[in-house]
Amino acid sequence: MEVSGNPDNENLENGLINAHVSEMIKNRREKQGITKIALAQALGISPRQLTKIERGKARLSASHIFKAATYLETTVEALFQGIHDENFQSLPDDIQPTTCQSIPPEEVEQLQRYFLSIPEGKTRNNVLKMIKATAQAKI
Repeated sequence: MEVSGNPDNENLENGLINAHVSEMIKNRREKQGITKIALAQALGISPRQLTKIERGKARLSASHIFKAATYLETTVEALFQGIHDENFQSLPDDIQPTTCQSIPPEEVEQLQRYFLSIPEGKTRNNVLKMIKATAQAKI
């Protein structure tokens, strides 16, 4: 069974991609010294909604991603940069979903929220490597 055919795994991968893009927007905003209020106004959303997006509790639409890239003077591609590295590749074919193939949406959201709370960098990468190693261990 290929993992990409499993809706739960697709939801997890989509969640990681959304989290990555949100994190890239937040980092770019902070590096440029742009306030949440200013970016929210540029996107036509409330500062509260932007906070939810940056924390991984809500998603940006494609048009909002485009507007954010334009306002932050970057490209949409730059916001997705890094997604094609080893952390976002599908699981190898020999790793099969467990017999409990349904991941409740609240668990996906919780995983995403906790993952986003880890500062970007070495620690976050180590967490991903640990999860990958655990999945490959076939415990």
